[in-house]
Amino acid sequence: MSIITRTLPAAPGSYATAAEVRAMCGLSATTDISDVDLNEVILTATLIFTGHITVRIDGAVPAVKDTGRTVFQLPTGLIADLTADADVDADDVVVRFYKVDTDGQMLSADPGTVTVQSALFGVLTTQNALPTDYNPVVDYARYTRPLDLAKAKRAVRYLAAHVAWLRVKAPGRLTRADLTGIGASDPDDGGRSAFIFRARSRWLDLYKREVAAIVGEPIL
Repeated sequence: MSIITRTLPAAPGSYATAAEVRAMCGLSATTDISDVDLNEVILTATLIFTGHITVRIDGAVPAVKDTGRTVFQLPTGLIADLTADADVDADDVVVRFYKVDTDGQMLSADPGTVTVQSALFGVLTTQNALPTDYNPVVDYARYTRPLDLAKAKRAVRYLAAHVAWLRVKAPGRLTRADLTGIGASDPDDGGRSAFIFRARSRWLDLYKREVAAIVGEPIL
């Protein structure tokens, strides 16, 4: 198993601001939730949303498109923004050059700086050429259809408003997060059975509607 560590932007990312989420749900920075906490909520909501609208592809074998062996085309286009900065760039893909040596040892070569030439068509370039006898592989995610950024931003704001609403705590009261068990045991991966989806709110309903419009099918 390989572990890919992606560089995330400073919370909240580029899909929503604390002010936008507050305007939507009416929560106060003084009595309900701080900007610091709300920004973390927004980043979490962005990453959950990204998981709902993308398909992960690990170990994809791209086609070599030029004689210089620096231009590659992925099996699919529509490269997704995995780093939550509202931009598709080299931070959203991992390119590896490798070969199996005669003694069975796995050897790797440095692709150098990677550039996304076309997120739509899945075209990448590398600073260094693919060495002879080496194979290229790419880890990335794709959208199932071109992403409408306005819809994406609305969806993140709705989900962030829902999660913030769950965490609001009046003095001496349990939060909705306490009652539903958010953070008590299992990590929240944004799946259909995740804790944050067990408590209904109008913002969650609106979030599901936006995601259904983006991917073409409902999330349960």
